[in-house]
Amino acid sequence: MRKSQPIVVIVIIAMAIILAGGSFFALMHINRRPDTPADSFVTTVEGVDVTLSMDPANGVRIVGLEQLSSGLDIQGAAPVMPTADPASQENSETQITAEPPTATPEPVPTAAPDPVIFEPYTVYDNDSLYGIATRVDTSIVLMAQYGISQHELVPGTVIQLPVGNPAYCPQADRQPYAVGEADTAFSIGRRFGISADQLREMNGLDANYTVYGGSILCIPR
Repeated sequence: MRKSQPIVVIVIIAMAIILAGGSFFALMHINRRPDTPADSFVTTVEGVDVTLSMDPANGVRIVGLEQLSSGLDIQGAAPVMPTADPASQENSETQITAEPPTATPEPVPTAAPDPVIFEPYTVYDNDSLYGIATRVDTSIVLMAQYGISQHELVPGTVIQLPVGNPAYCPQADRQPYAVGEADTAFSIGRRFGISADQLREMNGLDANYTVYGGSILCIPR
């Protein structure tokens, strides 16, 4: 009986040492851990210990945010919007900024020159409509159409004489002719050394070679 007492004492001392060591390491571990609020627990996020606290009013709240990386999405942070595909964004901008095709303007037709123009004419003594009509670019019929009669031929006065427009016959070898009252395509042709067919071709006359008194034709110089 006496021999067993030392063994019991040794066992008790060993257990006490083990308990004391365990308590010491437990206290060290507790001291190393940060203060944990009530109703919280510790979890690991991407290799970092994070303390989570349960808040019935706000839901889950993370304690110790400074330990998290800036890339974590947490409650209260601005949501990260998906980035549009650069190719689709470029196509969208192209469609918005693209200008509508420019319509090609149609050419404006050039108006034909007026066959008749007016030039100042000073009336001389003994002037007559017949004498003035000896000019090829005017006629008695043409003057009558614009109200010029023998009574308007007062010596010294200036009248606006209607004459054939040179621009109406742009060819260098042609000149305007004012058709008289008794003129025909055949008589005009004989006067200027051409046939009635040539006169019709030059001026686009109809098949009947019709000419009108007071009209302007183009004839050879």
